[in-house]
Amino acid sequence: MSSSHRDLLLVNPAAHANPDDLKAEIDELHQMLNAIDNVYHCAAVCEIADLNRYKKITQTPAVAAYLQPAVLKPFVFLLNRN
Repeated sequence: MSSSHRDLLLVNPAAHANPDDLKAEIDELHQMLNAIDNVYHCAAVCEIADLNRYKKITQTPAVAAYLQPAVLKPFVFLLNRN
């Protein structure tokens, strides 16, 4: 993601007269977001706090590696950079 801006999408259920229309719109949004979002987009906006080693990991490839672990480790936290 080249831009540092993230957009917020709000879906108003009152704007849809039929609940099936709302469900269809949410399903379409879900498919679109899954197609474009991946672990590297998440890693670019997050950092890892590893309390076992007293380290903060901010490099995108290293954060992506922590997001795909073989075994979960205690006291390793994913933090948003906001």
